[in-house]
Amino acid sequence: MWEIFYKMDEIEINIGGIFEQRRLESMRQIGKTEAVAQDNRDLEELQWRYENLQLTNNDRSIIDDLIFCMRSRSERVEQLAYYAGASDTLEFINQ
Repeated sequence: MWEIFYKMDEIEINIGGIFEQRRLESMRQIGKTEAVAQDNRDLEELQWRYENLQLTNNDRSIIDDLIFCMRSRSERVEQLAYYAGASDTLEFINQ
């Protein structure tokens, strides 16, 4: 009986891995666009400006935590949106 559950977990992991590989490849392709290249240049400029601000260690730590939280949330939302789109596509195909 437990073999069925283990097999289902293995299938879910394999499917999840395939989706994650495709998502990462999509992100690499998106990263090659001029718009993203410009965003990266802007980010480098802003990072340089931030690093040169006269801030206390406490202030810098608070800002760093905020930036990390925003980045982490953005990545999580992007991943969930990709999976939702893939799920919607499969549902549409199966109709």
